[in-house]
Amino acid sequence: MNKKVFLGLLVIVVTLAVATAGCTFSTNPSGGGASPSASAVPQNITGYSTYTNATAGVRIQYPSGWGVTEGGSETTVVTFHAPDGMANVQVISAPVSGTKSVAELHNTSINGLLNMTSLNYTLVSTENTTLAGMPAYNSTLTTTMVAGTPMTQTVTTTVKDKQGYVLITTTTSKLLPNYQNDFSNMTNSFAITS
Repeated sequence: MNKKVFLGLLVIVVTLAVATAGCTFSTNPSGGGASPSASAVPQNITGYSTYTNATAGVRIQYPSGWGVTEGGSETTVVTFHAPDGMANVQVISAPVSGTKSVAELHNTSINGLLNMTSLNYTLVSTENTTLAGMPAYNSTLTTTMVAGTPMTQTVTTTVKDKQGYVLITTTTSKLLPNYQNDFSNMTNSFAITS
C-alpha cells in the first residue's frame, strides 16, 4: 500500500475516532473567564482560495493547488489534499450536548486516537490555543505507518453554541517542515460563520 492511499485511510480512521468521541460531548455554558466570540479570521492570503460551507457554518483558506473533497462521513465537512497526496487538512463539525467543556471534548477525541492500538499513537504535546477566536486545544501526535514511515498529526478542537469543530492536519514527519506554513495559515484562517 503506498503512502498516498494510507493517508486517505488514516483520514477515515481519524474521522471515525473523533466523530465517535464527539457524539457525547458538549460545552459548559458557564465555562469561566471571558467568552470570546467567533469571528471572520481569513485575511485573503496570497496564493490561497477560500472554501465556504454555509450549512456547516465554516470558512477556511487553503493553498490554491490543493484538492478539495467535501463530506466523506456524517461529521466531515471537507478535506483538503496537497497535490502530491502527502498531506491533508480535515475539517470536522458535529453537535455536542451535555455539560462537558471543550477540554473534555478534546481529551476524549485524543484518548480515542491513543486507544486505537492498530495505529500505536504517541501524544507529543497538548496546548491551549484559539480557533476562530474561540478557546481551543491543540494536540500533536505521532504514529508509524506504511513501511515504518513516521507520521505527524495535529488535532485542534473548539466548541461554539453546542457545535464542536475539529481541524486535523496529517503528513509524514519528514515532510512536516514543508507543510507547516500551509497548516498554520489554514488553521489561522478558519472561521465559524454561523
